[in-house]
Amino acid sequence: MGGRLVKVSLSTGGTWRADLVWQTRQLKAKFTQVVAHRGFLYGLDEGVLVCLDPKDGERRWKSGRYGHGQVLLVDDLLLVQAEDGEVVLVDPSPERHVELGHFQAIEGRAWATPALVGNLLLVRGDVEAACYRLPIEKGAVAAVHPPTSGGN
Repeated sequence: MGGRLVKVSLSTGGTWRADLVWQTRQLKAKFTQVVAHRGFLYGLDEGVLVCLDPKDGERRWKSGRYGHGQVLLVDDLLLVQAEDGEVVLVDPSPERHVELGHFQAIEGRAWATPALVGNLLLVRGDVEAACYRLPIEKGAVAAVHPPTSGGN
């Protein structure tokens, strides 16, 4: 059905109130999360990555077909686990979609949210799971080459 921005506030009398700020059909995230970064929202709209302006709900761009995957914010980058098991690194820019690199992490359908612990990326699909050691330097992804498999 789309997305909505709701302002929740507490009145002086102690009553909670929810007011609709805007609603849009330009981001239908279904069961994926939406990431807020530097004043913009990023999420998968019917499987395509979208940048949305939270001030008015208007879409800045829509590009990159990732299926019904998941999106994580890692420092200043988006890590997208695509529905087909591919992991993609995207530079979150409100100007345009910039894919920095990608690798096939697992086979099968991947709807689960990946987890990043330190430099270990855990991904899971309907057939398999994997752990990858990412090249992270000073809290940021240092390179965009396929990581090495990790058994630890």
